Amino acid sequence: MSGPVSKLCHGLVVHRRYRPKLHALRYRIFSLLIDLDEAAALSARLKLFSFNRPNLFSIHEKDHGDAGEESLKDVIVNKVHAMDPRAKVTRVVMLCFPRVLGYVFNPLTVYYCYCADEQLRSIVYEVNNTFGDRHHYVLPVAMPQNGALAQSCSKKMYVSPFNAVEGEYEFHVSPPGKKLSVGVNLRVDGAPVLKAYLSAQPQTLSDRALLQAFTCMPAMTFKVIAAIHWEALLLWLKGLPIARRPKRRPPLNPIPIKNKSNP
Repeated sequence: MSGPVSKLCHGLVVHRRYRPKLHALRYRIFSLLIDLDEAAALSARLKLFSFNRPNLFSIHEKDHGDAGEESLKDVIVNKVHAMDPRAKVTRVVMLCFPRVLGYVFNPLTVYYCYCADEQLRSIVYEVNNTFGDRHHYVLPVAMPQNGALAQSCSKKMYVSPFNAVEGEYEFHVSPPGKKLSVGVNLRVDGAPVLKAYLSAQPQTLSDRALLQAFTCMPAMTFKVIAAIHWEALLLWLKGLPIARRPKRRPPLNPIPIKNKSNP
């Protein structure tokens, strides 16, 4: 992995619900692919992006991880090491929405964790809900670096009022390259409940590219949270039953997972 890794990614998000009633949505987004080792240098080089400081675009470590005193990279590396003591992660690349004009909500942040030999060793999926809960699913990687990856784990956190804390997540990932994609399927008792898919095209991260993204989608991060509540209203109007949120919050520590790879 030579040269700058950090990119601006323009993409499309698609959601499909299969039961108890059909529902679908799609919208265009942009996100940042940031090598955490490059974040400070990017903040110094770019006028429109800052790391841990306010700007038109910014990423703040306190929006992610465990919001403690450790650096975000250390938090993720420690989570991987807790699951796999043999993993020697040296590089962490995160895919997330940035703050735009100081605001962001990230339903999902993905951390690609690489070893010194530049092989992808683990992926950490950081899931947030609108109630302030956060959970990390730490999944080891056993595949050729450029291959398609399929992973699964049990759902452990309440996310949507229309889905109980049950079932299994299936993740389908194409690691960052000329293109990247992240798919998340939820199955309950083996039957598909919903699918979410992001397909994105990485491009050079520059002030010009950031300004163009802002010009095209100035309220993108506000649109994300607005769309979540709007789609929830539509589902409620369709008569979907409400699954109550458990009173006890889940732990933030990683959970055991299963791993599957597609050659």
